[in-house]
Amino acid sequence: MGRLAPRKLIALITAYYKLLVRMYLPSSALKFPPPTGWPDFTPEIITELLKTKSEDVVYLMRFLPYINEEQKFDGLVEVEYHTRCIDWSVLLRHDDDWTDIKEYIAEREADRTRWMQDGDDEEEEEDDENEDEEEVNEGEDDEKENDDDGGDEDNGDQSDNESNASSSAWTYNDEDPMDYANFLQLAGGHGSGAWDIWLDTHGCSIHRDQVRAAGWQGIKAIEDYYEELERQLNDLEIVPVPALHSGDMGWLEMENAQDQVEIEKYRRIYRECGWPTEDYRKEEAMEKIKAMIQQEEAEEQDRL
Repeated sequence: MGRLAPRKLIALITAYYKLLVRMYLPSSALKFPPPTGWPDFTPEIITELLKTKSEDVVYLMRFLPYINEEQKFDGLVEVEYHTRCIDWSVLLRHDDDWTDIKEYIAEREADRTRWMQDGDDEEEEEDDENEDEEEVNEGEDDEKENDDDGGDEDNGDQSDNESNASSSAWTYNDEDPMDYANFLQLAGGHGSGAWDIWLDTHGCSIHRDQVRAAGWQGIKAIEDYYEELERQLNDLEIVPVPALHSGDMGWLEMENAQDQVEIEKYRRIYRECGWPTEDYRKEEAMEKIKAMIQQEEAEEQDRL
């Protein structure tokens, strides 16, 4: 996709956060900067940031809204599976000389570079393993090409459909070197299976890296990324559920077989409370979900 102005990037991220507020986050969880930007970004801090980050990244850090984690909100602070919004204004406030933040950025970018290199090495190994198989099957492929004169037309239609279906899929272009001056980490994962979420302001794309798995999911255009998340939440393919004791928001996903039964009872509550219509009753939904969890925990204790 083409370049997007920083204000457009902010608008896309803000719209997603507002969706989370409408679904489960308290209204007070989303905080917005004043017209001049977050006050902790002093001229000195901005000058220091610009030594390693692009102007667009610094602008986003100054003017993005953030999920206010200084208030706990019963643990309802996650913006994706085991993933929390990084509030750069708060980080700055607790780091007078900016040393910790610089070290954090350097460490996470070094981790990401290593993960990407590991992924490239694995792809090279797979390519080597597949070369022999391709040679063996080469003769069979030549024969199949001539089996049916009408096959080309059908295959052409299929290729077009596959291309359209994958237009918003996760991809990776290893011919386009990444410049971390253009990267801003939007959210950080905590725990196995969680995701680190990065925004490439130059490519206007989202990068996802899986925590503790040395894995990356790839790259997706930012508009496609948030559009897909909105669809999954509206259709309840992903169901956010408050965890009463861990302080985390559980994100149950239909694609995980172990969540199939568990997820349906929560989906029923969301729908009974009107999601995703304008008549949705958020507070009622959250209270019913919490009550169900508490009842199940009590029943479990009685069985012990």
